[in-house]
Amino acid sequence: MAILLRGKTECGNCREVIGNDHPVVCFGPFVGNQLDPLLKFSDACFHEKCFRTDPLARRAQARWEACKAVFKNRSCLQCGKVLDRPDDSFIFDFFSENVADPAFRFNHLQFHESCLRNWAGLREALEVLTSLKRSGRWQGPSIDSMLEVLQRVQGGM
Repeated sequence: MAILLRGKTECGNCREVIGNDHPVVCFGPFVGNQLDPLLKFSDACFHEKCFRTDPLARRAQARWEACKAVFKNRSCLQCGKVLDRPDDSFIFDFFSENVADPAFRFNHLQFHESCLRNWAGLREALEVLTSLKRSGRWQGPSIDSMLEVLQRVQGGM
């Protein structure tokens, strides 16, 4: 969750300091693509009024709620067991709202990294994420991190 220091934290919209008596809306980090229009909401706080009047507020709230719901169920898609060790967890980012986009089917999938090598979708995921990066529709280090893991796992097959 974003860190809110009342009297110091600036609103993500108006950039004024959020005071003690201001109702707020805060989000944890939930956007990895630096080109995503919802990036400004990721890991940020807002005066409630500034948030509610933002044209992207509903989309941001919906995506945040969807992310929270996915991460409450911390189980591996391959083996079904709980993801209880961060060093053996691999979670795909959110890629697209468009169901026709090939990357859509990988939104927020979760695995034990050790289970990825047995996943039937590994090769396709690697191809789709590589294509997404090359297309210029994604910027930021998270896609490089995901590709690095997928390539390492695929190479170990």
